[in-house]
Amino acid sequence: MNNFKYNNESNEASPQIYLDVLSGKCSITGNSYIENARQFYKPVLSWINDYAQIGSTHQQTLKWDIKLYYINSTSKKTLVVILKKLSSYQNKGGKVSINWHCSPQDNDLLEEITLMAEASNMTINILDI
Repeated sequence: MNNFKYNNESNEASPQIYLDVLSGKCSITGNSYIENARQFYKPVLSWINDYAQIGSTHQQTLKWDIKLYYINSTSKKTLVVILKKLSSYQNKGGKVSINWHCSPQDNDLLEEITLMAEASNMTINILDI
């Protein structure tokens, strides 16, 4: 299994993503207002599936660090799918920690994070930027 990296700084609509198989550190940073978010995040879902197959042998906590500042509706739906996948991994004994960095004044994003956490049955720690 390999690490996954997506970094296209010239495209402000898509986030930078890094998923590290050995350390379990995962980050999504930037904005996510992609038209076809499901297709964009498909490699992330595949990576989680693959990690779930070998994760128990590594015994690493998947430590997600999310710094998304703007998310469109299709991205929100796909992020819920990702969070549900992580919930499934956790329910099977895997360890997952999710920190979402957000401005305390961004009430809309705070509400969206709360709704995504409820929809996926995942705990998301909200940290100030």
